[in-house]
Amino acid sequence: MKSETIAIKAINNYRKRDIIAYLSLRYYLDTTASKTDVWAKEVAVNLSIKNKKPNFLKTKHFKTFTNNEIKQRTIYVPGPNDIIAESVLINECSNFIEFHSSKSVYSYLLVSDEEDLIYKHYMHGWKDRHDSIKQTCENNIDQEVIYFDIKSFYPSISLELAKDKWIDTCDKTKINDIIKRLGLNFLSKYEKVQSDSDKKGLLVGPMFSHLIANLVLNKVDETMESITNNRYWRYVDDIIIIGSSEEVKVYAQKLAELLEALNLDLHKEDKIFQISAKDWLLNSIAIDQELSNKWMKHIVILKQFVIDSPDQINDLNDTFIKNGIRVDIPMISEDIRSKSRRNRRLEDWFGNLIGNRKLSVSEIVNDFKILNKYYIDLFKSKVELKIDNKLGLKSHHTLLRYLVGRLIYLSSEEDLNMVSSKIADIPELKLQYEIINALISLDISMVLKLGSNAAQAAAQVIKVKSKVVKYSISAPNEYEIQGLSIFKFHGISIEFKEETNIDEPLFKFASGNIKASKIQENQFLNEFGALHGNTESKHEETLDSFFNENESWSFDAMDSGYGYSG
Repeated sequence: MKSETIAIKAINNYRKRDIIAYLSLRYYLDTTASKTDVWAKEVAVNLSIKNKKPNFLKTKHFKTFTNNEIKQRTIYVPGPNDIIAESVLINECSNFIEFHSSKSVYSYLLVSDEEDLIYKHYMHGWKDRHDSIKQTCENNIDQEVIYFDIKSFYPSISLELAKDKWIDTCDKTKINDIIKRLGLNFLSKYEKVQSDSDKKGLLVGPMFSHLIANLVLNKVDETMESITNNRYWRYVDDIIIIGSSEEVKVYAQKLAELLEALNLDLHKEDKIFQISAKDWLLNSIAIDQELSNKWMKHIVILKQFVIDSPDQINDLNDTFIKNGIRVDIPMISEDIRSKSRRNRRLEDWFGNLIGNRKLSVSEIVNDFKILNKYYIDLFKSKVELKIDNKLGLKSHHTLLRYLVGRLIYLSSEEDLNMVSSKIADIPELKLQYEIINALISLDISMVLKLGSNAAQAAAQVIKVKSKVVKYSISAPNEYEIQGLSIFKFHGISIEFKEETNIDEPLFKFASGNIKASKIQENQFLNEFGALHGNTESKHEETLDSFFNENESWSFDAMDSGYGYSG
């Protein structure tokens, strides 16, 4: 295992989920010692076990827009030391088959030490599940496909059940006892943060919750695999079963009984829908390998260019801006320009793509412009399709989100105005619609009402265009102030419509007042400030740089709707 395995796993998983947690983690890992796996396993784990107090950033993420109402998901993000300790725990669990999910599960899958993530990337699970269902439908064309959704999944998993399942699984393995104690300590912290709640369940936010949720459902998954003859698929709380008309009734009843034994419930009839295998094949659209590889190919080449030609980064950034491309290129320091394990793998993958020749700035920009045209044309051909069934619409909206997420980075404002007008009445694309509007108008008022994930996505593309935004709400609430703080962390100034005095420590800290974080009531912010140190603000500088050569390039406007599940 290399010396920074745990650190990079943590960095790559939390960067896409919460920029504030990411920054605190970067400051935590600012010393040579704290980056090492020895520190992670021996120091961070012991510190986490000794600290019995819960240390979370509580925030709100946009979830859905239904009946003209914004629905949000409450997220609890651990402090940086707990993130590192949690990463150690999950990495250790990956070495034991007992912690791995059954073959019917496609979400939050454990990976090996060799991977630079805690869990397998969500897109792989989506594609693999789609391909498996497709093959089964093709082989059973006369059967039915039925969809289920578990109601309030993570919060409904009791901490007592979670604790029992964790102890039982640990006892079946030879996992180190300190890892077992660490898991119990995490669950104790979950309970304490919910001290005022009658129903204490798993928190949404910590990566450990995903591992526990999969363990809790393990017997359900195995039983349903067996009785359906492997015609059962689960992605977090979303379940699909295939069978004859009579079989799916039996399967549905059995599934409800198994979940009820765990005090879990399926959503009511309005969230359950059924379709023939033939119609599924006609209406289910996958984000196929060719489509996803187009974007990945460009990013791999771009990252290699940045590593090989650091003296041309400013020229490339300027040329991107002139051509309306909002891919902000982080700086890479001298000590991380050596080729990473991932870079070597990806170079092999695209080995003969450009040979050994280095691309010029103009060639890279032209390739991105060609990619934009491909996405725009595909969007235009799909957006106005008339679809009259639930599955078709669900697949259709998934594809549109995929395309629009990339167009936000690549398209001119003229084209984005067109995109915005086409998706304005699609609730499932509310997040993307508001990000585009904020980007064009530079008014972030509505984006901040959605949640911190929306603010994070908008800030990343807006900062390429402007260092100043407008905000028209005179009395922002706690979570809107978090959104304002995210813009300040990115070095973006805010023009308020009327005189507004925000006295919140997080906002002041984000604005450069480092001492503002020194308050005892907020352990997360207190630790955040202590890790930063009493120096001039380095928030923007940190966000504009890579941690090391193995950090994934994150595009928040693409992934902002997929950061958390449960």
